[in-house]
Order: sequence, then C-alpha cells, then structure tokens
Amino acid sequence: MIGVCIVSFFLLFGVLVPTQAQSPSVAISLKDIWSAAGGSTSYYRGQNPCDSTDFLGVTCSNGIVTGLSLTGKSLNGTLSPSIGNLTPSLSAKSVAGSLTNLTSLSIYSTQLNGHIPSTIGQLQSLTYLKLSNSMFSGPLPSSMGNLTNLRTLDLSNNTGLNGSINVLQGCTNLTSIGTNLNSFSGEIPPFVFNSSITSAQLSYNKFSYPSNVIFSSPSKLTSLLLG
Repeated sequence: MIGVCIVSFFLLFGVLVPTQAQSPSVAISLKDIWSAAGGSTSYYRGQNPCDSTDFLGVTCSNGIVTGLSLTGKSLNGTLSPSIGNLTPSLSAKSVAGSLTNLTSLSIYSTQLNGHIPSTIGQLQSLTYLKLSNSMFSGPLPSSMGNLTNLRTLDLSNNTGLNGSINVLQGCTNLTSIGTNLNSFSGEIPPFVFNSSITSAQLSYNKFSYPSNVIFSSPSKLTSLLLG
C-alpha cells in the first residue's frame, strides 16, 4: 500500500507539476503579445492558448501553438519581442504550445506600428509570414534571414518599411514574396531572380532594377510585378 502511495506521489508531483509550472509562462507571453498590440482583454482572458474561448487567433496542433493571427484596426500598438521569446516546445499534454513552433504568423489590416522585432528570427519553423496592411516601419531585422523554412512572405502596404531586402537572401525556400507599397530601396538582389521564388510583387518602392540580372540569370519566376 505504501509503494502504491509513493508511485502516486511521483506521478502527481513529478510529472504534472513541472508541466503546469511551464504553461503559465507561455500564456503570459501570449497575453503580452496581445496587450502590446492593443488588443482587448477579451482576446486573452484564460490560461489555455489552445482553447478558442481563452485566446483569440491561436491555432494549435496536438497541444502546441502552430499559428497566430492578429487582425483588426483596433490593434494600434506594437509587435512585442515576446513573439520569439517563448519557452521551447512543451509536451502535447501541456495546456499551451510554444511560439517557436509557429508555422504561420499572420498580422494584417491593423494599425500596429514600430519596427519588426529581431526576435522574429527565432521562429525558424515558419513557412508563412504575413505582416501586411499595417504601419510597420524601419529596416527589416537581419534575423529574418534565419527563416530558412519560410515559403510565403507578405510585407505589402506598410509604407514605412525601408532599407534593403538583402537580409532575406537567407530565406532559401521562399516561393512567394510581396513587398509592394513600402519604401524599400537599393538594387533588387539577385536571389529574387535565381532562387526558388515563383512570385515576386515588388512594385511601389524605391528599388533600382538590375536588368542584366533579370535577363541573364535562370529564374523560376512566373509572376513579377515591378514599377
């Protein structure tokens, strides 16, 4: 009987407690993201990010957060650095996931402003990143080049994003890139024309166009919008 009690004690306190101890920190970080964005407290009123009644805009797979979507003109704050600072992957039995496992991050039609935080480069599982129709500004963080699994990138219609897009050459699996309606400048880098990219929407920026690269480099482009 004593042995059964000891086993029960370790099952209860050795397994459940550590999992529950990590989960609140993940929920707190998600709340920080919504709060910094200016979201209503009704968007994050519980402790379980994988419960749609607790957190708005979160997608989970097997108890792990894999998608996050923030949209709406009422969001007029900033994108918190917490976007990439959450704990490593938790078990499927945990009540929360980890944003380092995000495959999709979609932020559009908001009034979010300020720079894109460098911690976004820690989301190395991302395959889809949409930061469009908002008010982001400044240069792209160099850490975005770490997003080697990224396939779709949409940065369109922020107007305040500027500088070079050379940092994106590290995104070696990109198939679609949209930077239109911004203030990016410099020569369009060669990777746009001779990589896996099939669609590039680059219009309404301040780019210069290397015509010799466009016509001489092998390209998979089927859709190219300049101007």
